[in-house]
Amino acid sequence: MKIAIDTLSFVPGKRGFGGGERYLTNLITNLAKIDESNEYLLLVSPDNQDAFQVEQLNFRKVICSVSPNSISSRVLYEQLVLPRWLKRHQVDVVHFPANMLSLLTTTPTVLTVHDLLMRFYSRTWPRAVPLTQRVLNSFIVELSARRATRIIAISGFTRSELIRYTGIESSRVQVVYHGVPPMPQPTRNDREILNSYSLNGRYILAVGTLNKHKNYELLLMAFDRLKAQEGFKSLKLVLVGRPGIGYDEFRGTLEKLEHCSDVVIPGFVLPGELTALYRNAAVFVQPSFYEGFGFPVLEAMSCGVPVIAANAASLPEIVGDAGLLFSPVSVEELVEHLRLLLIDRDRREKLALRGRERVRAFTWDKTAQQVLDCYQQAAQMRDK
Repeated sequence: MKIAIDTLSFVPGKRGFGGGERYLTNLITNLAKIDESNEYLLLVSPDNQDAFQVEQLNFRKVICSVSPNSISSRVLYEQLVLPRWLKRHQVDVVHFPANMLSLLTTTPTVLTVHDLLMRFYSRTWPRAVPLTQRVLNSFIVELSARRATRIIAISGFTRSELIRYTGIESSRVQVVYHGVPPMPQPTRNDREILNSYSLNGRYILAVGTLNKHKNYELLLMAFDRLKAQEGFKSLKLVLVGRPGIGYDEFRGTLEKLEHCSDVVIPGFVLPGELTALYRNAAVFVQPSFYEGFGFPVLEAMSCGVPVIAANAASLPEIVGDAGLLFSPVSVEELVEHLRLLLIDRDRREKLALRGRERVRAFTWDKTAQQVLDCYQQAAQMRDK
């Protein structure tokens, strides 16, 4: 079987901490570990070709003359040039791992849908994202899903959203969870890293692009209220991520806080240093209104950090019973969860242990095998 994987949407270093990047790089690495028989063609750009270091003879990079930095040129290439290329090279199945596929191709397709985030913005904060971006994104994702031979949804939540809004047959959509790879180790000791961020005591950690749907404004308010209570004077809040949608409103909320000087926003953090921030945090919080999956929750669990997450979208599904859940509109509930974990060491340790056990269920070899099964199913559809 000849399998093509479209990586052209991947721009190294320009997508913050997006789960889509980690999905693609880890998937390719683990497909190489489990499959030495099928032929893989990695469709790469001159900008991202070095991101995929696969030495196996059955994996080959095909450099496409398009820059992913230009979304319009990439989309035109995928829609107009790629279908002919796939047919000419007799590709059996092509995987589009980032929500959108080539609509004109006659090659069997596997589409990974991560979320329907723009639909959420349309329903909730329509002014936060330009109308054209919301409509086009939603339209293309849903049209791609209708055209795809097989669809991978990264959570049960995403699967149900997709079926709800497109009306496609549920049998075409398979849930395949992400895995969690070993966290990269820092090149210097943890104390040096923490000192570089002025972290000399306990801190709460959150990780992810500073977008409006991440609900960080509620986390800021909860932190400010907690700081007003006895015993939390030295506590800090660390928000790791680049500015995103609604960042001006976030800054406005931050500047109104009495304890805004105790909020640390380092922006981009090197992977090894992020590991150090995870494993030294007192508590990890994922307050999002909307997540297709939620990589940071499992990364925190793998580092032995107790997790608090919003009871919204895919988060309850991913967290299971290994974390505390709260209503994403309740500052009071989040404050109470934080207070309880910060003052109760036994509770923190039990939750951290439960998290380590939970994360073992999410492995990349399992993900790769399930994706390979989807390739085989899609390829078989051509013969029917």
